[in-house]
Amino acid sequence: MFIKKTSSLSNFSSEELMKELATRKNSSILKMNSNQQFQVKNGQKRIKEKGPAIVLVIREGA
Repeated sequence: MFIKKTSSLSNFSSEELMKELATRKNSSILKMNSNQQFQVKNGQKRIKEKGPAIVLVIREGA
């Protein structure tokens, strides 16, 4: 799938958007299973959660 810049993002499901972003350079998707615990830390901020979840990582310069 390729989303054109002129397309409205509201026309796409979250799943379609995640699949599109996963194909981009400098991006990754992590899928967490049901009840799998994970955390994301960045300096002073920490997010602790448990799945099911999908984590999208887009690195600077992407």
